[in-house]
Amino acid sequence: MAKLTRNSYKRKIILFGVIVFMSIALISTGFAAWVMSQEKKQSTSGNVTVGAVTEGNIEVILDELTVKDFKFEPKESDKTGRVRNDGTNFESLTVTVTGTIKNTQFLDVNNTTIKMIVKDEVKQAETAGYIILPECAKNEVVLTLIDSGTNEKKFSYEITFKWGSKFGGDNPGEYYDNSEKFKPTEEELSGFEGTQEEKITAYIKSVLDAFHALMDTSTYEVVVTAKLN
Repeated sequence: MAKLTRNSYKRKIILFGVIVFMSIALISTGFAAWVMSQEKKQSTSGNVTVGAVTEGNIEVILDELTVKDFKFEPKESDKTGRVRNDGTNFESLTVTVTGTIKNTQFLDVNNTTIKMIVKDEVKQAETAGYIILPECAKNEVVLTLIDSGTNEKKFSYEITFKWGSKFGGDNPGEYYDNSEKFKPTEEELSGFEGTQEEKITAYIKSVLDAFHALMDTSTYEVVVTAKLN
């Protein structure tokens, strides 16, 4: 029987380690060739990031966003009144996500969805009545796909926020200038000093400050998911 020296022992351990590693690699490669989950992200200069998660040979090609930000600001046309734009930042409540899906012969069209992930602060803003979240921020939404070639489909989906009941469903710049809708109560103004108009101005500022405290650092991640049939 051959004697096992320290050097030969090391060689056997190294060889065994290589064999084990190769076995794991072969197993992993075989699995990846069968069903591979892929993720593709589209980085933007705005506060919206769009990504795609696919299975198998399905490929999702995301278009560059035309509008890259949600902005909860006065409208561009609002240049007068209690609340008005600053000349630079304007309301932008809709982002449209478009793209192309290839190899759709493998696609489960009833399981091709879009979902937007928002921070808890944005959810709190809806609870407080400042905004209404888009449907895809609450649930996964099945995309409507349009044939654009052999085994190829396109999609387009608008993600839109709405103003909430706190602003009467209007942009705050319009709401606070509308005496028919905006009627602050004495209780709402009781914590502020000055003339009636000064109290109203201070109250509006407190509401908008609280709203922006929830929204100012928000980012939005949109995920398009395409699954095998």
